[in-house]
Amino acid sequence: MTKKQVLRLAAIFFMGLALFAAGKYSKAAKRKALSESFVWNGEPYDIGEVNSFDAKFAHAYDKKLSKLGTLVVLFAMGAELCVVGAVSFFPAKDKKSAVKGLFWDAFVFVNCWLWGNGVLQLLKTAAGRIRPYMYFSNPKGHGVKSGDFCRSWPSGHCLRAFVVFGFLCFWFFFRKKNSKIRLPALCVFFLLSVCVMALRVLSGNHFVTDSLCGAAIGFFTSGAVFLACEKVLSAPKTPLDQKA
Repeated sequence: MTKKQVLRLAAIFFMGLALFAAGKYSKAAKRKALSESFVWNGEPYDIGEVNSFDAKFAHAYDKKLSKLGTLVVLFAMGAELCVVGAVSFFPAKDKKSAVKGLFWDAFVFVNCWLWGNGVLQLLKTAAGRIRPYMYFSNPKGHGVKSGDFCRSWPSGHCLRAFVVFGFLCFWFFFRKKNSKIRLPALCVFFLLSVCVMALRVLSGNHFVTDSLCGAAIGFFTSGAVFLACEKVLSAPKTPLDQKA
């Protein structure tokens, strides 16, 4: 890897880190402002203010389904690590090269995660959309107290699930295009991601459009960052690089 490639990859990483930090800061600042100025009167919001499509599928808060959605996202992340590790390492004749490849894949995924979550938090803060459970009589208590009740769009769980799915799609295409488990694995991870979308709606945390937008943003952000890293890695060496 040339010095120019290292610098470009470092730029992608630190830009993602800065975006992630900016997202976290915007979230904290918004919550602080709400804690100082917002007082909820205990009355449910008027569902009539929501567009008819989202209102039709809105649900009251369900703690069990909410936790289940989180567990599915965590499971998908862990399963992705197992799939990438197993497919890369066990069939490889050169184990050292396989391990190096895994470190590279981990670096790319971390970048996908940073960029995806950075974009997520900035969009949530800017949109300030009220969560569905605020339109019912049993809102999430912690969500109201912490200021999380107005961070509905886009869905973070759906975005993260599709960052995982998007990464895996591009990883199989670029690394293991002919793998026998490619299609079954992608089908399973797609179903897991769709399951997360459904659970976030049924648990009252998000509207349908929140979940759809979160999924789209997660997939395309993951794909864009993956392709950016691949482009840097596969860039041809210039005469100056070869001399160096």
